[in-house]
Amino acid sequence: MNGQNISVGDLWINETGGTAAVDGTGSYKVPTNSMFEIETVFAISTIGATTAQKFIATEW
Repeated sequence: MNGQNISVGDLWINETGGTAAVDGTGSYKVPTNSMFEIETVFAISTIGATTAQKFIATEW
């Protein structure tokens, strides 16, 4: 999966099937306007510091 954080705040992603947490262990920070790439067989969890944050993604 490829994606980009298009929100005004940072996002955190956990790609190991766990729950993403802001500044949490196992969660990767994706700063505003940054791209990310994930290759996993597990569920992906995403969280932001505030509600209604946005990202775009394409599954491949």
